[in-house]
Amino acid sequence: MKITQLSGEKLYENGNRLDFSEVVFSNSIIEIFGKNNHIFFASGSKISESKISIYGDNNAIYFGKSKSSPTKIILDIWHNSSCFFGGGWFTAPIRVAASEHQNVIIGKDVLIGAETFVMTSDVHVLYDLDTKKRLNFPSSVFIGDHVWIARDCKVLKGVSIASGSIVGANTLVNKNIPSNTLFAGIPAKKVRSNVGYWGGSTHPWKQEDTERNSVKNTVADIDYQRFGGSFLKFEQYDKNLKACHSSQERIDYLKLMDTFSYDRFVARD
Repeated sequence: MKITQLSGEKLYENGNRLDFSEVVFSNSIIEIFGKNNHIFFASGSKISESKISIYGDNNAIYFGKSKSSPTKIILDIWHNSSCFFGGGWFTAPIRVAASEHQNVIIGKDVLIGAETFVMTSDVHVLYDLDTKKRLNFPSSVFIGDHVWIARDCKVLKGVSIASGSIVGANTLVNKNIPSNTLFAGIPAKKVRSNVGYWGGSTHPWKQEDTERNSVKNTVADIDYQRFGGSFLKFEQYDKNLKACHSSQERIDYLKLMDTFSYDRFVARD
């Protein structure tokens, strides 16, 4: 089943369901090959230049209200996974692969550069030849609110990037990143703590604009570490989602997550 526009009925064959109201959906396609999947578009969400491919069953995908520019994404999802896109600004379609029953959560007001790839598994399996046991199990990925991930980054399974953090271009993210911290490199290493960013573009600035913005009079809007929090909350969110028995239950939980407080994805250094 292929969907290129959101209009008409909201229920489709094989138990698959789309919910939408006042949504911008342009130059995009949804392909569904499984059953009992649920996609929810919040009122005011914007999707553009995207391809959503659902290859399995019982998945839940939630698109939150867009802040300004549309979400651009290439999403591949398989069985019993959840994806949450809170409404960010992706400069070009990023790629997300959610497989092996894991989840991908990306918060609000997120900047993600082109050619960035987020994945919940290594795709292929590694075994210890002595014990014959698997070595590389899958794990969910969390990206908090107001996170800036520059272009050409790879975000690997099991990573949590807390709200307010920054990831430099071409970074291989293989570890957790606390709030208001800058990481860069292959693999990612901490460059600086106690740092935040402003998400507007400086390209059109004149000299007086540059001079005027050399100091930010208040940083409360970009300082997430003033809140308490640890990476344990990410684990609890993940457990709650995995405890759901249906795609509808997952959508209900993702709706609730969209109402959580400002510190929902904060983790202190």
